[in-house]
Amino acid sequence: MATFWRVKSTRYRQQKPVAHMLTDASIRAAIRAGGNKTLTDGGKRGSGRLLLCLRPDVRPEWYASRWERGRKRTVKLGTFPDLSLSDAREKFRTASFQKPVRHASLSALIEDYCNDLEAKGKRSADDIRRTLNRMADVIGRERAANQVSTADIVDALRPVYAAGKASMADHMRGAMRACYGWAIKAQNDYRTAEAVTARFAIHVNPAALIPTEPKAPGERYLERDELVKLWRWLGRGAGHENRNTDPRNLVVLRLLILSGQRVEEILRLRREWIREGVIEWPETKTGNAHVLPATARMLRMLTWCKRTGDGPYFESDPHVIRSVVKVFCRQAGVPDFTSRDLRRTWKTLAGVAGISKADRDLVQNHSAGDVSSRHYDRYDYLPEKRAALERWERWLLS
Repeated sequence: MATFWRVKSTRYRQQKPVAHMLTDASIRAAIRAGGNKTLTDGGKRGSGRLLLCLRPDVRPEWYASRWERGRKRTVKLGTFPDLSLSDAREKFRTASFQKPVRHASLSALIEDYCNDLEAKGKRSADDIRRTLNRMADVIGRERAANQVSTADIVDALRPVYAAGKASMADHMRGAMRACYGWAIKAQNDYRTAEAVTARFAIHVNPAALIPTEPKAPGERYLERDELVKLWRWLGRGAGHENRNTDPRNLVVLRLLILSGQRVEEILRLRREWIREGVIEWPETKTGNAHVLPATARMLRMLTWCKRTGDGPYFESDPHVIRSVVKVFCRQAGVPDFTSRDLRRTWKTLAGVAGISKADRDLVQNHSAGDVSSRHYDRYDYLPEKRAALERWERWLLS
């Protein structure tokens, strides 16, 4: 029995911690002695330990160590003598043993946002990706997205605006605002997995307070004689100065004149979208499908483009079409206009030709705002659209 109590008493004495309070003198003596060792500053049981790790050829380092839920957690506090013993003790009392949360970077936010645009079939996804990546190169791609401030975005926009590119600067601002707005909505969307959205931790849109560039509505449209000049110029092969122009770009402009559609929608035309003389765009700028009966002249032009199999008729972009328009303005002495102005021209001159505004809105896919049109009317108005387009051709080419 005596032996049992002696063993138990010995084991109890071994478990009691021995506290040694460090001093500046003891620390410097240990450093002079050299070797690998760890000095412990005494403290209350359960409150953790303040450690000073000594290694050859390395400055002494302060650490705070504590056991939590069966795991030993260690946090570096600083180096000695930059962090003195008294300062190390103070820092130890307020040390946080929680692992810092690293939120997703700006580049990760841009990637997620643009992937979402692509998944929704947005045609602007590639352009938005290029715009936002240009911003990220200036702000810092690896910066946490929730650490980007309004001042950071303003600093990235200012040189673009100073270079005379006001519309580009406003486009960049709008893209950044939409990106952060998407993140805020996504992380508050109960239908989305928390692990995907919580990593941003964005609560404020840093681009929301940046003013927009005032947008002056377009006013330019072609008079009838200017439009006839353009039509004949396109028929001659766009003049001798532009022989290298792809003839299909001239067809694009003629289709814009005949149909009154948007430039991007004509450039996206695909062979599989045309059935029995009717063109059907699966999605347009309004987000809705659009059907348009093609006149015989329009169909002949598309057939001349010799598109075989599936795919787009035209291999061009709006910038190229605008450059063709500039050549016409220079050669014909016509005041400058853009390819987008042809849509306004159609809207205006078709009214002169006697086509009602309701039919012009139908042809150009201008959405009606009344309840019945938005929620109930599913009639395609193909006869009315065909009559309007044929009347327009007769008036233009008479």
